[in-house]
Amino acid sequence: MNRCHDSDYRAGAMVVGVTSPLHQLQGSECDRLVPPIKKSDNQLMLIKRWPIILVLLVLVAGTAYLINLGSTEKWPETDCTFAGSRVLKDVVPPEPGRSHVIVLYKGEYRLRYTVRGIDYFTWVSSGWADPEKQFVEAKMDPLPEYCAFRIRYNPARPSEAVVVSKVRPGT
Repeated sequence: MNRCHDSDYRAGAMVVGVTSPLHQLQGSECDRLVPPIKKSDNQLMLIKRWPIILVLLVLVAGTAYLINLGSTEKWPETDCTFAGSRVLKDVVPPEPGRSHVIVLYKGEYRLRYTVRGIDYFTWVSSGWADPEKQFVEAKMDPLPEYCAFRIRYNPARPSEAVVVSKVRPGT
């Protein structure tokens, strides 16, 4: 396209367009006679950087959304009851410089919580762990009468839950 037809170019104070006598000039003749309109340095920097600015804004908004999405602080809480227990073997890998592993047995409680008349279950550590399986089993049996835990559950999917705290009887 002939640059003399482009409205972004000027000759003196006159805007060059199709009706200008300069539209008949070809290539370098036009370039010599019709200098381009210069954009300010600030405009050029903004034009060059807008994709970067847009990507940063999207990343900030996405991060804020994911943080809020993963938060369980606003989930409702409910009480629970004990529904069982188990003892699991836990192998602790060796530390650097040691060649042996440590085998521990740890106790877990199965907790039952109810949402809208439906029972759900989750596991939580009892706090008991020992190299002797029988010791942990003895500490886990019988089940405590009072469940000192609270359950926070996802209202959209109640089977998704976390154990959030221990409470004292009477609180």
